Order: sequence, then structure tokens, then C-alpha cells
Amino acid sequence: MKNILKRLWDDKYTRILLLILFIALFLRLQTFAANVNQSYWWDESTYLNTARYWAFGEPHWDVEPLRPPLFMFLLTIFFKLGFNETFTRFFVLVIPSVLLVLITYLLTKELFDKKTGLIAATITAVAWDILFNTTRVHTDVPYTLAIIAAIYFFYKGYIKEKTAAMYWAGILFGVAYSIRETAVTFLPAILIFILIHERANIKKIVTNKTLWKFAIITILTATPYFIYGQIQYETPTPWLQGRVTGITQYEDTPITLSCTMMLQTYVEWFWFIFMIAGTILLCKYFVVIDKIVKGQEKRFTNEIFITTIFIVTLLLFTFVNKTCAEPRWIMPIAVLGFIVTAYGINYLYEKIKLLNAYAAIIIVIAILTFGAYQNITHNNELVSIKQSSFSQLADAGKIIQQDTNKDAIIYALTAQAEAQYLTKRKVKGFHGATEQEFQEQFQKDKPPYVIVSLYVPIDPNEYWKIVYPFQHPETFTLIKAYQPTVDQEGKIPIVTLFKVKYE
Repeated sequence: MKNILKRLWDDKYTRILLLILFIALFLRLQTFAANVNQSYWWDESTYLNTARYWAFGEPHWDVEPLRPPLFMFLLTIFFKLGFNETFTRFFVLVIPSVLLVLITYLLTKELFDKKTGLIAATITAVAWDILFNTTRVHTDVPYTLAIIAAIYFFYKGYIKEKTAAMYWAGILFGVAYSIRETAVTFLPAILIFILIHERANIKKIVTNKTLWKFAIITILTATPYFIYGQIQYETPTPWLQGRVTGITQYEDTPITLSCTMMLQTYVEWFWFIFMIAGTILLCKYFVVIDKIVKGQEKRFTNEIFITTIFIVTLLLFTFVNKTCAEPRWIMPIAVLGFIVTAYGINYLYEKIKLLNAYAAIIIVIAILTFGAYQNITHNNELVSIKQSSFSQLADAGKIIQQDTNKDAIIYALTAQAEAQYLTKRKVKGFHGATEQEFQEQFQKDKPPYVIVSLYVPIDPNEYWKIVYPFQHPETFTLIKAYQPTVDQEGKIPIVTLFKVKYE
């Protein structure tokens, strides 16, 4: 064991990798410390509400069919063991985020070399959206770790023919699917690569035992999700109907470059130049694809592999999803883009190295330093801007907790996930299309508090619900109003807490 550790430490690439991992951990802990007392957003609160309901049975929360259960199940385990949100976030987000840097290095090293792996690891370590979401209770970081690790082990199992690796590939792909159903978007890219690699020999593909192992283990790993979907929603794929509806709803929406430009958002404009360059350099290997299919060319497997997975998945999102509203939605594709970016930077390094090795090193360090500065600055600015978001609901939640019992029902404009998690009480939306219907339901539930929050978009036909408590001060006592926002009369705060007088 000592000899193995000594050999690893004697390797300069290992020492640099350890430094990158240390920097990655430091940056994540810095962001984590800044957000340790954060308020939670809708998606975060949905996961946390579900986990708390599963762990303790109250207050009740119905999770949407589009959310696979594994991430929420992990949160539930930590809650059940008595750990708080801070400790739980550290283990399910910070640690996977650091491991994502490591697995990016390992995948890139296998595909190309250690230098390119270190460059890709550096980009992953400082990428602003990964840093930011490391402290947000979103599925994106653990999901990305699972899918990138699955691709790594699939490469080792299928290309390098390591049987044990293919077992891990199946397990990790099933885990990724059980965290985010969008893992299925990587299957077409994998299938296309298999067709290329096996020269479109369908019989050979169908009889490939390694691929059957991958498929069977993936299905077995995802089986708990299938069972959960069947029990909870009467379908093993509860996400399917919602996704199909979403696709057909926007079928007339023109196809744009929004997903591609979202990659530019991920790495900032400077590194994006190298991502484009790396993509062009890798695409040149498709010129010989006819020879590969005919069995005349056996080189460039690695280049074809990463380019196929990256471009096909990106195109699938572009043509099916059409818009990429949030960068985190394409985080796994972005990590593959980091590998392509690293390839482009290393290509420049190798060309300059022919002229002067020291100049090549200095230029690469300068490229990485400037790009890292852009990303770290972006993350710090975003953390600062978003730090106080929903803090008003958090403060109102403390007031409600101190003055109500755990069985109380709280009214809000809508059944806000944030309001329920921050109040730790069951939150219901204003019921009824008219004031009379609202009053009838109100008398039935008898909520002690009412929250009017403009964080949630309100249908124009229901604007009366916003002003209703303000118009009836004899019933609704204004306890606290937060941050007046811009409305037609400049009078409606962004969050207002009312206490109800039933006498």
C-alpha cells in the first residue's frame, strides 16, 4: 500500500490533481458557507417537503410525477437519522460536486491523456453553475456525477472490455435515471456510437453479452423507480406523459441555438472559444467514419466516442426541448463540453510546445487562470444577488411556527412549496373562483395565518385574491409586510403576513 501511495505521489500529474481537488473543495466550502442560512426555492422546497413527509409523515406534500424518487429518498434517510439540512446538503451536494471533478479527470485521461484530464478537471472545479448549485438542494450535481461516472465506466467496460466496469456503468446509469429521468436522453447517443463501433452489424450488437449485462443491470437498478411509479401514479414511467405534453405544447416553437449558447453561459465567452475549437477539431475524425464502418480504420475510437455523446445529446435537447431556460438543466452536457474545451486548449499547448515548451505552459496557465477568474467572479456575484431571496418567507415562517401548532393549516395565494417548508405547516392555496367560494372554504379550514406572496405568478383572473386580505382589515390583521415591489399603485409588498381574527 505504501509503495502504491509513493508511486502516486511521485507522479506530478497526481500532485497537480490533488491541488485541483483541494481548490475545488475550498471553492465549494466558501460558497456553502455563504449560503449556509439560505432560504429554499420551489424545486428545493419540493424535494425537502417530500423528504420530510416521507421521514416524519407531516405535513402532507404531494410530489409531482416528474420528480424521480432517489434524490428525495437520500434526503429522507438523512432526516430520519436526525441530521439537519446543513449536514445533509454537505453530504448529498458538496461531496458529489468534488467527486465530479475527479470523475471528469478520469474520463478525460482515458479518452486523451493526463494533461487534458487536468485541464478538464480545472474547468469543472471552477465552473460557476456547478459551484452555485453545489449549495442548492437541486438534483443536478448528484445526477451529473452519476451520468458522467456511468459514461466513464461504460467506456471502460465496452471499449476497454473491462467486465466489472460495465456492471458499474449499469448501476450508475440506473441511479442517474432514478435521480433525473432526462438520463434517457443519453441513450440515443450511446446507441449511435455502438452502431458506429460495431460497423452497423445488428446481429453482433444483439448478441453482445457485455451490452446485455449493461442493459439488464441498468433495468434492475431502476426497478425501484418503476415500482414507485406504478404504486404512486399507476405507471412505471410517471414522467412520460408530462414530458410528451411539454414537447407537443411547444411543437410550433422554432428551433434555436439556445442550448448551444447556454454552453457559452456555462464557461463564459473566453473558454467557449476553445470549446468551439475543440468541437471542430474532434469533428474532423468523422471524415473517416465510412472507413471505420467498413472496418478499414480502427483509430480515433476515443474521439468518435466523446464527440458522439456530446453532440448527439446536445442536438436532442435542441430539437426536443428547444429552449434551455436554466443552465443547470444541461449540466452533464456542459461537463462533456468541458472535456471538449480541454481538448481544444491542449491542442494549442501541443502546437506552441513545438516552438517553446515554457511558453506553452505559461499560455495554458494564463488561459485557465483568466477563465477561472471569470467563473469564480460570476459565482460570487450570483451568490450575493440570490442570498436574500425568499428570506421574507423564512422570517414569516418563524413567526407562524412560534404562534401555531403543527396541525395548523396556513393559506397562501397558491400552495407554495417554499411557504410550506419554511413554515413547517400545511399550506393551501386560496380556494375558489369567487369570494363566496373562498369564504366557505376559509370557514372550513380556519387558517390562523394568511400569506400573500408575489414570488409566485398569479393568473390575472385571480388578482382579487391578492387584495382581498387588504380590503378586509376587520378580519385580517397585518402582522408584517416585506419589501414593497413595483405594482400599479406601488402598495403591494412582495410578502405580507396576516393573522386572522375569527371573533
